[in-house]
Amino acid sequence: MSRGKLKLGYIVDDDSRKTTFKGRVQGLNKKLSELTTLCGLKACSVILSPYHETPQFWPDEVEARQVLTRFKSTLQQGRNNKVMNHDEFLEKKIAKVKLQVQKQEKENCHLEMTKSMNEALQHGPDETLNFTSSKEAWEFAAFLNNQMKELKEEIEARRNP
Repeated sequence: MSRGKLKLGYIVDDDSRKTTFKGRVQGLNKKLSELTTLCGLKACSVILSPYHETPQFWPDEVEARQVLTRFKSTLQQGRNNKVMNHDEFLEKKIAKVKLQVQKQEKENCHLEMTKSMNEALQHGPDETLNFTSSKEAWEFAAFLNNQMKELKEEIEARRNP
């Protein structure tokens, strides 16, 4: 016989809530017992409730402490590789953003040089190439040399497939 759909929500009546709580805890512990038996693993439950002054442990407090100790040590081992404090997180994030900025600056520089090269080809170099420093002129020359090298390589690749 199937039960109807259960509407989940806070149970207002204290006695009903306490009865439901006791039944659900028993059901949870039964499922844990079945899981540990069928799969041969360690499990525990620790329940803090308003109905008991001390925590309820399953299967018992000693075994629950052993399982929790093992769980904490496993977390510590995994944490060494993955977890970082706030400062480490921010440093890593800043480094990542700096790399993105550098990459974007390089791409912007490449696009600007390409634009300057195209304008120089269309209108003549005297009208379009106005460098503010010798460094800019050298960078543009290096860019042109790199473009020429890439074009030569592409021509060679097409000649000798």
